[in-house]
Amino acid sequence: SLIVIGLSTVVLIGFYGADYYATPVIERNTHSLHEMLSPTGFWGHGMGFIGTFMILFGVAMYSLRKRWGVLAGFGLIKHVLEFHIFLCLLGPALVLYHTAFKFGGIVAVSFWSMVTVVASGVLGRYIYLQIPKSLSGKDLTAGELQKHLKLVTQILITQYGIEDSRIKNIDALTQPFDAGEKASFFRTLPKLMWHDFKRYLKI
Repeated sequence: SLIVIGLSTVVLIGFYGADYYATPVIERNTHSLHEMLSPTGFWGHGMGFIGTFMILFGVAMYSLRKRWGVLAGFGLIKHVLEFHIFLCLLGPALVLYHTAFKFGGIVAVSFWSMVTVVASGVLGRYIYLQIPKSLSGKDLTAGELQKHLKLVTQILITQYGIEDSRIKNIDALTQPFDAGEKASFFRTLPKLMWHDFKRYLKI
């Protein structure tokens, strides 16, 4: 539902203001939507405020939930993280519409800094998903993961009658990525992403 809300918001605003955003900057003053969608217009200015608030609230909410013990019972951390991601992706999109795709001076520095932070968050989310976790969001140790794997394998064999040959095929599809002992982060990351992509295709 968050994905639908976010994409719908971005698409609807883009569809509504497509003609204005496609108009050359020097000619926008005469456009019928200029008073609404320009950076100083009613909706243009408003989207800047709303987008900024979403970013600040999303960051503060997740940081407090993660670090403040008093809020430990406030929902599962993975749900808070998902809402944080929603706010911190939709917020920058609204800020982008606020600029009306016009960048210059210190505004350009601020905008591209925001883009860099968003991109690092997307990358961080991918790396975060590589860490195995329980349903509650707790990180699993290697021992806990092996124990869970044995339990699932036993269930597949006893309850579902899966043959050993098929279990081996499943294990072959889900082999963990091995980067080697001395591989650097920047060399490992693209290999890891390619490994994940190939595994999805095989499955």
